[in-house]
Amino acid sequence: MFTVRSNLRRLQQSLVSYALAQLSGANSVTSYFVPIMKLLGAGGSSKESMFLSGMYSFSKLWYILIASFILVDGLGRRRSLFLGITVQTLSHVYIAVFIKYLQQGPVSNSAKQAAIAALFIHAFGYAVGLFVLPYVFGGELWPNRIRALGGAIGQTFHWLFIYAMAYGTPGLLHATDNWGAFLFFAGFCALGLLYVFFMVPDTAGVSVEQLDELFNGPWFGAYKYKKVDLEVMSTVGTVREEILKD
Repeated sequence: MFTVRSNLRRLQQSLVSYALAQLSGANSVTSYFVPIMKLLGAGGSSKESMFLSGMYSFSKLWYILIASFILVDGLGRRRSLFLGITVQTLSHVYIAVFIKYLQQGPVSNSAKQAAIAALFIHAFGYAVGLFVLPYVFGGELWPNRIRALGGAIGQTFHWLFIYAMAYGTPGLLHATDNWGAFLFFAGFCALGLLYVFFMVPDTAGVSVEQLDELFNGPWFGAYKYKKVDLEVMSTVGTVREEILKD
């Protein structure tokens, strides 16, 4: 895993994927949903807060099911990621702007309702995009002989990242006057878009051998290759190995 170039690339992509998923703010919003709703001027009573929190979790479940069974394979990995991350980014920007204006004075009720809707739209973006990147894409990367180790390392860092964001989110909100935290999340979503464009190949229907050839190539060339290119690369690699054996 640490000495073979293609496997080291797999490890790098797995860990960065889990980090970006958490830095996008998805689980921060889930963990602190009720306090964030209060920042938006909603969820004042315990009954209303519990209802909105339950609906948010329920909607995330359905979004993930739709993404997993329909969008991931229908759109492909890269397109799903582009769609989901873009939705997350725009949602964060709107929420940040809304909180900033709310702190300066009264806002319209329609703007508040749109901010609440933005939280739910953000959940959809996460389900389609950065939820797919570490779990689906990360699971497809590894050869069978190191799949268990790769998955274990990825999940270890995944939960470390979750802990770090859960621990750091209150301080982040306080330090950035609340609205700045959502720009922080939006910034990492934008970084995730660049990362996906340059470094994340579409693994749908691609064999491990084809991925080996890709990960042995340039680090920032994922956007250049389509499935047919990977098939050619795999064939060339196989021929090269046969020549070396002879």
